[in-house]
Amino acid sequence: MKVAVTVWKERISPVFDASRRLLIAEIEDRRITDRSYVIFDPEMPSNLAKILSELDVPVLICGAVSQVPANIMANGGIELIPFITGEVDRILEVYARGNPLAPAFLMPGCHDGDRCAEPHSHEQRSNPLTQLLFVTNQKNRFAAMQAEIEARDGSVAWATSGLDALERLKQTPADLVVVDENLDDMPGLTFVERLVAVNPMINCALVSSLSGKEYHDASEGLGILMQLPIEPDRGDAKQLMAHLNQILKR
Repeated sequence: MKVAVTVWKERISPVFDASRRLLIAEIEDRRITDRSYVIFDPEMPSNLAKILSELDVPVLICGAVSQVPANIMANGGIELIPFITGEVDRILEVYARGNPLAPAFLMPGCHDGDRCAEPHSHEQRSNPLTQLLFVTNQKNRFAAMQAEIEARDGSVAWATSGLDALERLKQTPADLVVVDENLDDMPGLTFVERLVAVNPMINCALVSSLSGKEYHDASEGLGILMQLPIEPDRGDAKQLMAHLNQILKR
């Protein structure tokens, strides 16, 4: 039989909706006998369902996934095993042996293979405003963005380091985390990697001086909402809030 896995580097891609690389593994006698890769567009899940059907792949293992592509996979006859995290080789080894992936490989906060806890639901929010957490030790560079967000009834909080932000997010939910390129204790991209491993459904925007291609290659699979310039302005804030509001209305 065959099984498909959304991959990012050597691990399961944390967010299906940002995945672009698919590993197709063939299983015989409880071991992996062949591998191949397919590039796909996560914004067209119906095409992915068609590709899997044509390749005779009945099972798809992935990380966090939104309801629309999950429904499309189910309607296309594809068995979906979502909210899985870990090293691809280890997960395939366990699956090939016929052992269940849950609960050992379930993402933190997930109760079963069908759904994942929503850490920032309206019931858990301390107020009805859009809540953003900025992770930076240089607040002055984000003054224009902060002003525009607050003018749009957004609520802004601050964390000065990656570890501080991760701890804050355990206690206080946020609709969006804006991450500086370099933090006191880690690069911004490393922080995002750690965050999605704990909470893959959170929305992130990352300040990055990388070129478009370099940024895409470095952040692929992490589901980052938007790349921001070194000194974001009110226009960047407007664009970011428009993206966020569109997501929150779904």
